[in-house]
Amino acid sequence: MMRRARKSRSTNWVHFGMRSISSMSIECVRPVINDKIFEDVDDWLGDHKKGLYREIQDLLIARHVFQEVHRIVGANPEVRDTPSTFWSWMDALYPTWASMVIRRLSDDGKDSKSFLRFLRKLHRRPELLSRERFVNHYRGAFAPGEAESIGNDHFDLYAGRGKSHVPPSTIEADIKHLQQVTSAVHAFATKRIAHIDPAPSRTPTFGELV
Repeated sequence: MMRRARKSRSTNWVHFGMRSISSMSIECVRPVINDKIFEDVDDWLGDHKKGLYREIQDLLIARHVFQEVHRIVGANPEVRDTPSTFWSWMDALYPTWASMVIRRLSDDGKDSKSFLRFLRKLHRRPELLSRERFVNHYRGAFAPGEAESIGNDHFDLYAGRGKSHVPPSTIEADIKHLQQVTSAVHAFATKRIAHIDPAPSRTPTFGELV
């Protein structure tokens, strides 16, 4: 009868060593991977010149300008009660433009670089919104001790006291809220501005844009 070969202890140690090396490699590579993912997400967000930040900033500025012009015109009966092609054009232009911006920001297509997809990325990797990264932005703007104190206090407002990163539940709530407040505008922009389709079941109100 053939005897079953016994596993040598050396083989067991080799396997253990390989597992250890593999674990060490993963731990060494993980920060690099996280940094790369963060760079990609941060690139989506952009700054005052490009990206989602710029688009949202432009939307808020345009809304402010539109509201202020309406306030000025409304307070001046002579201008308000005089027929004007310019005012008619402005009243049509802003809602059309703003609706399309909201449509882009709330698009859920897999290839879309929208604000909704940005939040979904963060929901999958909440550790990217870390306390360390957040507080680091305060360094250099404040004295060393003051920077950490102010940065941590502000991060507590978003993540909760002492949390290392923003909880997925918070991001999930933001995703649901964004979809809720933009759904009517998104549908209207898709069917009536981007395409000539029958109007959606609910037409958004002017107040939802301003």
